[in-house]
This record gives sequence, structure tokens and C-alpha cells, in this order.
Amino acid sequence: RQCEMGGAVQLVFVKYKTHGINIYRKREGDSDWVLLGRATMSPFLDNRPLPQIGKAELRRYRAVYVYKDQQVGQFSNEVAISCAS
Repeated sequence: RQCEMGGAVQLVFVKYKTHGINIYRKREGDSDWVLLGRATMSPFLDNRPLPQIGKAELRRYRAVYVYKDQQVGQFSNEVAISCAS
């Protein structure tokens, strides 16, 4: 889990016997977690550009398993990754 040039982040996960994971993110200024997407294969690539070129951004992620289109289990621990151009 590291930030690549331009702000791309690869999130590696193991889905075990589930159908995938839902990945949520929270940016500075967000009041709540936002669903970023569903991943059925690892790694998940977050290739959103940085909001401001030259300014670092702290990206926070968490995930939850999905089985038959339903979220199951508890959310993962939060992961914070600092990105800069």
C-alpha cells in the first residue's frame, strides 16, 4: 500500500470465501465514509488524481466483505496513505 506518482494507490486484499469487498474512503473535510467501489479481485487500484498538484493528500481507506451483494462482517481497520505529486 503505497502511493504512486500522480496519486494512484494499490490496495491489496484477500477475499477468502466471499465474493469481494466494498472499499470506502474518507478525505480531509469529508464528514463520513464514501463508497469508492467494489473489488472482486486484488489489487484494487484507486487512480483518482490528487485534488491539487503539488499538495499532499492523506487518503484513508477501510473495507468490508461482500457475499451475495450483502456486506458481511465488520469493517477493516483504517489504512492511511499519504500521497503527493
